[in-house]
Amino acid sequence: MDINIAEIIQEKYLDLDYKLYEQSKSNKALIFKGYRWKRIVTSNGIIRFKRRIYFNKNTKKYLYLLDLNCNFKKYTNYDQNFLTKLQAMFYDSQISLAKIQTLFQIDKIYFSKMNYWKIAHKWFDWNIKSRFDILEPDKYRHLYINIDDTYLNTIKSRKYTKKCFRILCCHQGKDEHNQLVNKYLLTINIKNKSKEEFVKFIYEKLELIYGNLQKYKLIVLSDGALIFKYLAKQLKAKFVLDKFHLFRNIRNCYNFYSKNKALKDPVANERCQRNYYFYKKIIQAIYQNNFRQLNWLIYRSLQFENLEHKIKEIKRLRQYLFNNWHCIVIWNNKNYYTKCLTETFVQAIIKKIKGGVGKIYSTQTIEKIISYKAIYLDF
Repeated sequence: MDINIAEIIQEKYLDLDYKLYEQSKSNKALIFKGYRWKRIVTSNGIIRFKRRIYFNKNTKKYLYLLDLNCNFKKYTNYDQNFLTKLQAMFYDSQISLAKIQTLFQIDKIYFSKMNYWKIAHKWFDWNIKSRFDILEPDKYRHLYINIDDTYLNTIKSRKYTKKCFRILCCHQGKDEHNQLVNKYLLTINIKNKSKEEFVKFIYEKLELIYGNLQKYKLIVLSDGALIFKYLAKQLKAKFVLDKFHLFRNIRNCYNFYSKNKALKDPVANERCQRNYYFYKKIIQAIYQNNFRQLNWLIYRSLQFENLEHKIKEIKRLRQYLFNNWHCIVIWNNKNYYTKCLTETFVQAIIKKIKGGVGKIYSTQTIEKIISYKAIYLDF
């Protein structure tokens, strides 16, 4: 513990308390009643001092002028420098109780992991609310809603469970520096939520952040699930099947090796070349918006296939494309941004947010971690 710095901080609060006491003499409603102990946790140690307590004759309540002036809570308080250092550790995605206890040599206090997360949850709520003030949605005409489901391991009552989270990445296109404009991330625990409740929740959140939704052209990008089509219909938005899910499903059916791998496996080389031909032609037909050509290519590929599981996959792909053909929109206009952000975020950046694959948190914590830390990451 650095005694000099701790004593300076303590003297600062004592001087302030005395000044407030001198000012209170002119207020006849306040009666000085004595002293009470106050404890503040700092990165230099714990400081304890006595501050004055008063009784207000008008409200019939006791109060501390120092607490009101410094915005102290009723019980243990944390110094701003202490919170800043904890916050820096959280940004670094290295949340470790051992590192916290090593970094802060705090005497006579057990700084547990629960204490850390209690503080962290307060940051979450404040920062998520503060995001509403810095957005400038009125400058842009489109609002893109990327939405997808992902499964994450969570812990509850010392039991590990895998829960489904619905993640929305909202933005309003890109600026001249190729950065997403007004990006916002929202995580939803879909347990016990009907589709009507889900749509209502999304609508209220988006209106809170971006204002009146009727002034935007809404574009919902997803994998073609019925619940997301229902969301687009209720929001009166354009539903678009994003490129990632579309091209991934085609590639899974017509998988082919790279050139180097094909040379090492001459038996499968002919199949790879055929699959690569159909893959390229199907993608070309999609870009040309030629459904007849697309249907003929899939039918033709079935004639060359003799594996039963592959035939089922191709038929499922044909049905998938048929059901979502009106949702396949390839815009070459730079004013539209239809790339998939959600899947990329879920698979790549969520590991960075959690600070490691092995880390498992509760459902409440992981919801706030994703929403909070996404503010400081480029996704």
